[in-house]
Amino acid sequence: MSNGIVKCKFYGRYGNQLFTYFIARIFAEKNKLNLISRIDNKIFIIKENINYGINPKNLTTIIRDNNSRNNLLSYEGKANYIFNGHFQWESYFYFHKNMILNWINPVIDIDRNKKIIIHIRLDDFLNDYQNLVINVDYYIYCVKKYCQNYKEITILCDKIRKKWEQDYIKELIQKLKELNKNVIYRNNNIHKDMADIINSDTLICSNSTFCFWGMFFSDSKKIIKFPYTGYSITKKSKLEIGFTTPELFKFEDEFNIVEKEFSGDIKKYFMRKYY
Repeated sequence: MSNGIVKCKFYGRYGNQLFTYFIARIFAEKNKLNLISRIDNKIFIIKENINYGINPKNLTTIIRDNNSRNNLLSYEGKANYIFNGHFQWESYFYFHKNMILNWINPVIDIDRNKKIIIHIRLDDFLNDYQNLVINVDYYIYCVKKYCQNYKEITILCDKIRKKWEQDYIKELIQKLKELNKNVIYRNNNIHKDMADIINSDTLICSNSTFCFWGMFFSDSKKIIKFPYTGYSITKKSKLEIGFTTPELFKFEDEFNIVEKEFSGDIKKYFMRKYY
């Protein structure tokens, strides 16, 4: 018999949902609980949740949310546990990385060929209440600093739907060409994007949870992380802290570089023309 069940309440897109799923599964398997929630295999083929047998009846319900950081690993006995939140805590996932790797089938490898990838997130990062669009000059700064030996650069971006997105990509491509770089722009499906990110030789990250998971599973020789602050910028040029208080793109080692030297002003990391 199991010690109860674990259930997820998912929010946002696939990248956001993976945080909730993996953190709930870690908790479930450590405590012999049946995780009854599943996540679509949109990108990864994820192995089936372990079934620990019949669930006890008449159990109390315990909710874990974004404020549960201190007691997230605390097992409070047989119960029904609900994970209701974003749980974007990078260090927690790196600590359990080997466990997570055992649950997924790897993305098919491709020829790196010293490929540098710039991942761009646009779309919903600009709306009526916030701007999270990274400054084009930040990407140019990173290319100058870390990619002098590369002649070819690949830009990955989700489907372009709006004129401002087209203008953004054109500006970035033009500035890269001025550095004498050969630019490849790809508007792939998410499977190909994830494969390219994971199998890159050097990766310059956006502030996207989709990019986070590509980076997390990558063994790139160099990963340049956007110094995600948790802030967004309103149309009135006001800084506001996000409600999910994420802790992403902060883990550093010899392969992971958090680029903080572009500017000491948070606002300059984002496109000024959009706020």
